[in-house]
Amino acid sequence: MSGAGPRERYARDTRIIETREEITLCFGAVGRSTPGDSEPVIDTATHVILTPPAAKRLSQVLMAALARHESLYGVIDPPVPPRIKEPDATALAGGAGHSPGVDRLLRLVEGLGVYSALERSFKLFPGVILGDRVLVGFNTDALAVDDRDDRLLGVCRNLGMPERFEKIYRERLPESNVILFGYEGNETGGGTCKAYLEFSGLYITAATKDPDTPPSALLHLGFKWDVADSRKAALARYTSHVGMSSEEMLKRVAQRFYASEATASYEIVRGIVQHAAGTMAPEDFLYLEVEEEGNPRRSYDINMYRAGFTLKDLYPWLREACRINGIGPETFHRFYEPMKHRLFGHVSGGQDREGRDFLTFYYGVSGGTEPAEER
Repeated sequence: MSGAGPRERYARDTRIIETREEITLCFGAVGRSTPGDSEPVIDTATHVILTPPAAKRLSQVLMAALARHESLYGVIDPPVPPRIKEPDATALAGGAGHSPGVDRLLRLVEGLGVYSALERSFKLFPGVILGDRVLVGFNTDALAVDDRDDRLLGVCRNLGMPERFEKIYRERLPESNVILFGYEGNETGGGTCKAYLEFSGLYITAATKDPDTPPSALLHLGFKWDVADSRKAALARYTSHVGMSSEEMLKRVAQRFYASEATASYEIVRGIVQHAAGTMAPEDFLYLEVEEEGNPRRSYDINMYRAGFTLKDLYPWLREACRINGIGPETFHRFYEPMKHRLFGHVSGGQDREGRDFLTFYYGVSGGTEPAEER
């Protein structure tokens, strides 16, 4: 052996050989000659042999390291052609301005002269990320009782609420304590308007019942209709299930909404919930299940605002959610960077109205509009 130091090596080729018993990583390397050295360049190879559990663990460690790096310094992957058509970055939330549908909604709520809170969200399903989504809400008693019904129904009518919903809305309005309006853009350029009534009183009553029998209660009644054709409408019921631990919530989600606990979407939700369980008391979680009339939507929602996480704290799971839905890293980061310091709120998933698996992440509740006299 000569006295020269170790030669530099770099991988020229990588192969993976897989059997039931082991996984072998083969790295082909090239010995780089020193200047003036006439000795031939010699190919060498290094083999790393792993059991399947060790290979899975290595993959998890590498993904976590990559996620930590990219959360601080941005994407390091080179640009690659997208496998699935991705959305235009200008349509993503966090950019300048709002869509016309959102602007119209916010103007109508502002006209009520109440202080409201604004929440944003983004929805993922195969090949699509939708960020043109807002929800704005305020206390029912912020409006005087004598003209409350007429003013709220005026907003509903201006947004195009179907007549068949007006009667239900008016009948249930006195029971509500929070009013919400929402808008959701879709992948074809259209959108859906939403009006919600929240019944926290029913939830509180259910929560104080016998703790040995976890009760359920209607928390939200949602009225949803297509902006272009209000005949395409659905009434949604959001039922809260009180008194479950995080483990019980996850077990219920796996059994009711996913084929198995190995489903990629479920693993993302499980990771986020388990992360939040380290900082939240069991009673601070809010678990809802959602059903809509006339379509196959079946979904759940897990509220974790009290964990105090920002979206940046959930970077590995958000990036993985985009990856499994065919959203490339560059598109993800164009969306993620402007909002990464916003407060994370809740995650929903299951099947949407078209029967597609989806995940929606809600974030950034903040003051939206103020009464004119306070501005």
